[in-house]
Amino acid sequence: MKIMMNEKIQQLIKQAGADSSGKWMSIEQAHKLAELIINECYIAVENTNTSHVYTTFDEGQFKATIIKCKEAIKKHFGV
Repeated sequence: MKIMMNEKIQQLIKQAGADSSGKWMSIEQAHKLAELIINECYIAVENTNTSHVYTTFDEGQFKATIIKCKEAIKKHFGV
């Protein structure tokens, strides 16, 4: 069974120094790939749509939530 990979995942695999065939990956490359994926999570959280933020209070709550999300990701993965 062939699994189709998301283009972004393929790009991250290449950035980690591995090939996207899925045949092998060194421990160092797997570690680098994990770091790249975690960084992409940070970026996704940071770029969350703010169209629902209407007041300065909402904005403060939103920013605090973004910070907490990023801290939770960091703590969960131990980075």
